[in-house]
Amino acid sequence: MRGWLIYDREGAARNAWFIQRLQEEGAAHGLQITLRVCEKDETFAGELPDFAIVRTVYPQLNERLEKKGVRVFNNAKTSALANDKWQTYLACREWGIPVLPTQPFTNTKYPEQNEYPLVLKSTDGHGGAELNLVNRLEDDDAGDGADNTDVFHAHVGAAVELGRNAGVGA
Repeated sequence: MRGWLIYDREGAARNAWFIQRLQEEGAAHGLQITLRVCEKDETFAGELPDFAIVRTVYPQLNERLEKKGVRVFNNAKTSALANDKWQTYLACREWGIPVLPTQPFTNTKYPEQNEYPLVLKSTDGHGGAELNLVNRLEDDDAGDGADNTDVFHAHVGAAVELGRNAGVGA
């Protein structure tokens, strides 16, 4: 069985060890896993794999492969949800999964009622990037370096309380 492991250029460089390990494990189980470095506008012409493991933040890649009949991990719907922090938050609330009190806003219009400290993160931030601890409004640099102006915040005090309620650090 042939599969593609899809990364963007930066992700492939950052995850070289994991890629090699996944290819080795796949080979041990009869799977030929080929690294394919793609950008979000890739159209996937030519021979297609039996499956694809997509490790990018571009759900459109997942969707294009699915439309061509390739089994994709994670599917496009899951990828789109997981790569949008606000939509993930809403889904978790709907499913009854405990989440921090959170508010959406843009880096030009802030919520009127803030309890400090709080954490700011862009909706499309990944891997701990674009995370800001804000102790007061003057500390707020939410928009610096973010490629998406949609930002959300969560209350740090609520994080501590949620952790206590879940038995974390108790």
